[in-house]
Amino acid sequence: MRNLVRTLWGVVVCFWVCSLSAATAVVSVPPYRPIVEALLGEDAKVDVLLPPGQSCETYQPRPSQLSGLARADLVVLAGVDYEQAWRRRLGQLAPKAVVVDLKEDDHAHHDHDHAHDHHDHAPHQWTSPAKVLAQVDALEAGVKQLPGIDAAAVAERAEALRERLRALQTQIETLLAPYDGRLMLSYHPAFDPLGDEVGFRTLSIESGAAMPSPSRLREIIQTARQAGVTTVYVQPQDPKTAAQRVAQALGGQLVTIDPLEEDYFANLLAIAEQLATNWKAEHVAE
Repeated sequence: MRNLVRTLWGVVVCFWVCSLSAATAVVSVPPYRPIVEALLGEDAKVDVLLPPGQSCETYQPRPSQLSGLARADLVVLAGVDYEQAWRRRLGQLAPKAVVVDLKEDDHAHHDHDHAHDHHDHAPHQWTSPAKVLAQVDALEAGVKQLPGIDAAAVAERAEALRERLRALQTQIETLLAPYDGRLMLSYHPAFDPLGDEVGFRTLSIESGAAMPSPSRLREIIQTARQAGVTTVYVQPQDPKTAAQRVAQALGGQLVTIDPLEEDYFANLLAIAEQLATNWKAEHVAE
């Protein structure tokens, strides 16, 4: 009888431990997957709602994807545009989930060349390591709300994550410090948060959610010429026609970078290296 009790207790304990290690999270954009994985630990399952190659402005999740949120223990919203159609229904879509909403409520004034334009797109906050570092507090608090979670272990993982983000900040600042005030010309205004953090200016071709007018294109080309810009950055999800026209007018190149890559740390560092390389070439050509 004693052996039977021990066996049954072992089964209960095993079930309890296994259930704690099987936390399931859903993030709305790929860069937050490694961030959330770092907080939840190795045994957690983190899914990304936005498929590879899709725009975080215009993507429409399939009903089967949204119904899958019902299995999530944690949902992390990045505050991007495609969430708007379903974020208010999260109470029904993910009734058992802890929801961490990283959407910025206040859109402070940004000192960019496009500041006089109205952009309908939500900022890509994750392009700034400082922004993500500040978000770790909310993410850590959300993870600690999960039933049965080891709060002390989460706190340790959160501090390790902060150290990685601080190291990334230092690497990027070191790379881009010589190019303070330089202009980054891109089709989509994805890197405004990084520009705010590091000190470079940004200029985007996209006007709101629409193609730029001919007069706006001429204005962009003139501004870019005056700044010595010869590189136009596009994302894989962007239409290329207007960007190619601007690059040709500048006698420059079109370079593809993707802020939605899942490997957050390596990708953001690679983008900073690309910026530094191209700004150095532009400076030499001046």
